[in-house]
Amino acid sequence: EFALVCILKTYGRPFCAGSLITNEWVLTAAHCLDSVLINNATVSLGSQNRSGPNVTLRIERTVCHPSYSSWTNNNDICLLKLSSPVDFSDYIYPVCLASAGSTFHTGVSSWVTQPGSLFGAEIVQQVNVPIVGNNECRCAYGQLTENMICAGPCQVNTTSASENKKKQT
Repeated sequence: EFALVCILKTYGRPFCAGSLITNEWVLTAAHCLDSVLINNATVSLGSQNRSGPNVTLRIERTVCHPSYSSWTNNNDICLLKLSSPVDFSDYIYPVCLASAGSTFHTGVSSWVTQPGSLFGAEIVQQVNVPIVGNNECRCAYGQLTENMICAGPCQVNTTSASENKKKQT
C-alpha cells in the first residue's frame, strides 16, 4: 500500500516524505530541506512501518527549483538523487506522474502521506483529500500561485461586515 512513499530521515529520524519517480530520483517538497543538512539525510523505501524492513540510501545530490521561495512556498519542489539505483519490487516502485499541462479539477481525489513518527504513530499516515479549485483556495488562504495545487477542505471566514459591525456596537 505504501510502496510509493519514501521516508526522508536525518540521523535516523523521519522528517518528511517524498515519492520515487525513477529508480534513482525522489520527488519531494523544497520546504522539507530548508533546515536539513543533506549530507546527514537518507531516504528509506519499501516499508510502511518505520521499524520494518526497508532499503535505506544516502542522498547523492539535490536539485531544487531555482525560483523556490521559502517565504511564499512558490515552486516548492526538489529532486533527490539517490546514492545508487533501487530495484523495483512489490514494495518499491515509482509513482505515475501527471502529464505536462494536466488540469486538476475541483473534487478530484488525491492522497497525502506523511511519516507516522511525526504524529507519534508507528506507520505511515495517509489521508484522502479532494483537490480544491485555485479561486476557492485563494479566498480561504490568500496567496496561491499557478505553481501550486490546493487540496483538502477550505475553511473560509464567513463572518460578514454587517455581523462584524453588530459585534462592535
